[in-house]
Amino acid sequence: LAIKPQDFSALASELSGQNLSGKIFLSIMAGVSLAQLKKQLRTVRVVRAMPNLAAKVGQAFVVWKSGFSLKSAEKQFINSIFKALGQAMAVSKEDDINKATAISGSGPAYLYYFMELFSQAARDLGFSEIIARAMVEQTIRGAWAVYEQSGAEPGVLRQQVTSKGGTTEAAIKSFARNRLAGVLGKGVKAAYRRAQELSN
Repeated sequence: LAIKPQDFSALASELSGQNLSGKIFLSIMAGVSLAQLKKQLRTVRVVRAMPNLAAKVGQAFVVWKSGFSLKSAEKQFINSIFKALGQAMAVSKEDDINKATAISGSGPAYLYYFMELFSQAARDLGFSEIIARAMVEQTIRGAWAVYEQSGAEPGVLRQQVTSKGGTTEAAIKSFARNRLAGVLGKGVKAAYRRAQELSN
């Protein structure tokens, strides 16, 4: 079920007249709970999942939860479907899907927003739009490559770039004074609360 949540009721009505015995429904509809799936589809054999935008390029992180007791072969098969989109992880509590929505589901938008702001900061310093974009993109690409190859924690790598009394330290201290960590944390929690509201 890869449709807009508002179209689900109509689809469920269409399916009600068909023989669905033994079928398992996999839903990637945002905010549609297992209870809602079971009620409208009139079956307990439902699975709810939350992929993200990176499924388009096979790099998604998919969190999923079954609404019934899965046999080992069924679990492996379902996981293999979601792994085709990237990485997949089954969770034991449905609310973990709401939490994942706030991290991996909405996460790509947070990163794109950061890129927007970073590019704007470069333009504010006087770089052209083309140069600012190229600089930000390659900085992020290079930082990610170092992270992948080094295997080090982000905090360790940050400290390696941050010389005492240097330019990076000045920026990091400014981020801390302006409570960047708190702003990010509040944003993620706002996304989580909204995911809970949509699931009720």
